[in-house]
Amino acid sequence: MKLLTLAMVLVIVQLSIGLFDLSLSLDGESAVPVQYGSDVSINSTTNYLYDFVTNPHSWSQSALILFLVSVTAFIVTASIAAGFFKYQPADVVYFAGLFSVFVGLGSVPVISLFNVINREIGAFACSAGSYCTPAIIVAALTAGLLGLAWLIACLNWWRTGSTGV
Repeated sequence: MKLLTLAMVLVIVQLSIGLFDLSLSLDGESAVPVQYGSDVSINSTTNYLYDFVTNPHSWSQSALILFLVSVTAFIVTASIAAGFFKYQPADVVYFAGLFSVFVGLGSVPVISLFNVINREIGAFACSAGSYCTPAIIVAALTAGLLGLAWLIACLNWWRTGSTGV
């Protein structure tokens, strides 16, 4: 499948999941991710950055830790890529960042699809609160194949430059 066609499929999947989970909203308050600052609900006075610094006992549950780990992983990956791309042809270097962006954007609906399938099948296939192997297998096969198709489409675009329809 070509890159543009699969991109449209992933957009439709993400919009469908948003409508199914009722996670799409039009108000401005829910558009601010919680880990980047204050919780924006009216009754909340929690600032996650301040809480992270002043309460080291709750670091294992902090959303800021995930953000810091992500930034660190990005910096390490960028450093490795910079050393690798120093000896590569110019077109590989030019499109490497865009390739990473495409792969990253495609991972959002794939992970959402995995979570929805795992949760919904797990609600019927297993008892509540237990580890549900059949749901994980079905979710991994469905979302994994879609993610693999997206990765192959991105690699094909990077190799040939063809987005196609």
